[in-house]
Amino acid sequence: ENIAAPGGSTEITEIFGGKQQMISSEFRLTQAIYTWGQVGSAIKAASLGIEFSQHQLERFRQAVARDVSIAYWNVLAAKELARIAEADLAQKTRHLEEATRRQQVGTVTDYDVLAARGAGGNARPGAIRAHHAISAARGQLRFLLAEQNPVDVVGTLDANVGPLPTYEELLSRAYTNRPELAELKAQVGIYDQLIKINTADA
Repeated sequence: ENIAAPGGSTEITEIFGGKQQMISSEFRLTQAIYTWGQVGSAIKAASLGIEFSQHQLERFRQAVARDVSIAYWNVLAAKELARIAEADLAQKTRHLEEATRRQQVGTVTDYDVLAARGAGGNARPGAIRAHHAISAARGQLRFLLAEQNPVDVVGTLDANVGPLPTYEELLSRAYTNRPELAELKAQVGIYDQLIKINTADA
């Protein structure tokens, strides 16, 4: 049986009915055959970046240890200065008491008593400031240690002075224990690899 429409040929869409939609897709894969050393330079730069971060972390650790050590010795020094200020105030107080007793028996004048009283009054603010310095030094140490509770230290300022090292020994120790030097060296290496990457296609 002929299904053609009168006066013309039969469309394929009329056989299957409705409209037909044709979709095409394309997939491409690109792979670098030779990168002129860019990949190797990028890997080296990443490795040097990790090394740079490690040296930077060590530098921060040393800075924290230095600041905490300074704060520790500052507390000890403040305590020693406060002890000296208290001893000075106590001595001047005893001197005033002695001058007062001697005045009562007539061996010193009123001027001597006034001078002793003025010396004692001048020594008292120094003792107060010394105690405030202890509180400030302890507060600085507590801040560096990130402690919420008050902190205190024990120890003395006594130190054994050993022989001084030579310049060569100090220089060798600096190259070994100064992370900022290794940090700069790693940073220079990173820049060298970045230059290689940028100039690879030139």
